[in-house]
Amino acid sequence: MTALRIAGGRVVTAGGVLDGADVLVEDGQVVAVGEPAAGARELDARGCYVLPGGFDPHAHVYEGLGDAPAAALRSGTTAVEAYAPPDPGERVEAACARWAARAAGAACRIEPLATVYEPRTLDEASFAALAAQGVRGIKLFLAYRELGMDADDEILMRALLWGRQYGVVPRLHCENAGAIHVLRERLRAAGDLGVDAHPRSRPPLVEEEGIRRALDLARLTSAPVYIVHVSTAGGVAAIRRARADGLDVTGETCPQYLLLDEAVYAGPAAAMGVISPPLRPRAHVEAVWEGVLDGTLSAIGSDHSHRGSRPSSPFDELVSGGPGVAARMPLMLTASLHDARLPVELATSLLCGGRSVEPGMPADILVWDPEPAWTLTPATLGEGLDASVWDGTGVRGRPRAVLRDGEVLA
Repeated sequence: MTALRIAGGRVVTAGGVLDGADVLVEDGQVVAVGEPAAGARELDARGCYVLPGGFDPHAHVYEGLGDAPAAALRSGTTAVEAYAPPDPGERVEAACARWAARAAGAACRIEPLATVYEPRTLDEASFAALAAQGVRGIKLFLAYRELGMDADDEILMRALLWGRQYGVVPRLHCENAGAIHVLRERLRAAGDLGVDAHPRSRPPLVEEEGIRRALDLARLTSAPVYIVHVSTAGGVAAIRRARADGLDVTGETCPQYLLLDEAVYAGPAAAMGVISPPLRPRAHVEAVWEGVLDGTLSAIGSDHSHRGSRPSSPFDELVSGGPGVAARMPLMLTASLHDARLPVELATSLLCGGRSVEPGMPADILVWDPEPAWTLTPATLGEGLDASVWDGTGVRGRPRAVLRDGEVLA
């Protein structure tokens, strides 16, 4: 393969940003950073940032394999960890294998993670089988009692112990299922069924209690744990304390919990804001920002669900979730490079799986032009859906080039 010189960009490395630097790529790897390379074909990166390809640690893209991975790649994401949904009665390891095979030709890399919809059938054999397949995580829900998906404390304890033994880390959706069940029941009985009831059915305390409980069980088991889509001040504080105590916990949040708030439920995108956990009051948004900036939260995932517009329905009949796999990079790089909320080195770590551009890394690279201004719409995102909570949001910056294994794909 001919060597490629990514020329003159602002290269984000572990030691900081090198301005006007070259990146030399050969045989699918970065072989040099900052050194001129004669004889290589050139990709002009002048005026652009050169980052590792984006890494989305939380997405549900398998239902949208025809569009979502390609849209992710076009927006700068080269790899996605995707939760593999099992069919009724299907073992989680079989679902991972089935979806991995179907996604083998996707535009971006897709790594399967297990998803537990029937927690009472989960056993140690699944963890052993997942480890043998190289699956690194398994998602359990402490919510969704109405769907039979909620894992009780006994199941969670066993999963943490099995996860520690086999290296398959539980990734936990933390909300108190029983409290939500009662709150939804009371809202329905009162005839309070508008979309604005959704956040009142899942107030901040139900997430905060779920996170605290999960972390206490992780302490009991001395097991690593990953808390997904953190949206509350109390959740951030609990993870911060656990990390200070030496617990091996990863905290994740999403662009929607950093850039949106509960005001969405009074606007035209209210139905698309039905996500779980819900969008929060501004004080929680600021606390999540603090958690990102101080390292308490070390990953930003999209939590993309391949669902478009939804009919007018009672809040508790709407299927929660919405798209975001193509919006994540432009939203957060706008926040970094133009809104000055996030240093570019930290943004790179959060959005690119903790990586920076270094010799020896696979040449999955994003050349990001920070200047173009554009608007997020279903057409510009190209996810194959007709609506998003991000519709009409202005951003600045888009890829000049996206490379996978040194090959320019987008």
